Amino acid sequence: MLRIEDLLHQTKKLNGSDLHLTTNAHPMLRVNGKLEAMDFAGLLCPESSKNLLYQVLTPQQVHTLESSLSVDLAIAFDSIGRFRINAYYQRGAITSVFRSLADNIPLLEKSRVTPIGF
Repeated sequence: MLRIEDLLHQTKKLNGSDLHLTTNAHPMLRVNGKLEAMDFAGLLCPESSKNLLYQVLTPQQVHTLESSLSVDLAIAFDSIGRFRINAYYQRGAITSVFRSLADNIPLLEKSRVTPIGF
């Protein structure tokens, strides 16, 4: 069985910014702004797209997805890193995008952002 952690590990290894999971397509990896098929994973059927996503969702997040038809969240894996996830129903099947996030969050003082007073 294909595991989402394996796909996310490949995403990080290949310096991908996004992993796209869409029914009737190979998992797609965005590298330097261009989409590349992860052919080794095969085509995703509706059930496999759903299963990959549900491997990381909590019961509450599953409920939100199924009732609102979309869910946004962030997740962290000790051995892989952090990801922002957007999942939604498209043409009756689940589509999801996993965006790779920086492992280290810069301090506001080092980001050259000007403070705003209220």
